[in-house]
Amino acid sequence: IDMPNMNGIEATQKAMELMPGLKIIAYTMFGSDENYEKMTCLGAKGFILKSKGISELEKAIQDVMMGESYFSSKLSRETPRIGNIT
Repeated sequence: IDMPNMNGIEATQKAMELMPGLKIIAYTMFGSDENYEKMTCLGAKGFILKSKGISELEKAIQDVMMGESYFSSKLSRETPRIGNIT
């Protein structure tokens, strides 16, 4: 989310405009509801907190590559789903 020159939300928006079929996973320390909502509304297929570790990131990559979505368990309990995101 927090990157120099262009943040992850802006980068996701631009990437999805250029290639709508991209499978984007946010891997971030910034797990606020606002960031989660923005990324999922833009089409991110996953949102993983860095505090969850590499094994969860690996699981997310596998799931997203198989056509699923993956969100950190903490987020899925605390943050309501938006639109048709599963």
